[in-house]
Amino acid sequence: MTIRKITPQFNGSTHASQVVILDGIRVRLDTYTNKIDSSWYLDVFDADDTPLITGLAIASGLDLFFPYQYLTALPPGALFVNTQTGEPFDPTLDTWADDAAALYYQEVTG
Repeated sequence: MTIRKITPQFNGSTHASQVVILDGIRVRLDTYTNKIDSSWYLDVFDADDTPLITGLAIASGLDLFFPYQYLTALPPGALFVNTQTGEPFDPTLDTWADDAAALYYQEVTG
């Protein structure tokens, strides 16, 4: 199985949007912050920009897609967050804004 690193490009902003192909499925990942609770969140959209998952709190140590396996439009692999060096952590405003963190996708195929 292949693990793919997905680095949100914030460019000084608190929101990043990117289109990726995961296990042959096109999705848009929107990563953004809530400054009130100092947390990061993820929205996932399908190829037609239909929301699949919204307001998903990004946390370390778990597969972010696991609770949504029933969604056939969602890529079948695991999505998790680690530091840029691959170590688990709890994302904070500073770690993501400083590009210290990344999403990782573990492919089912390939």
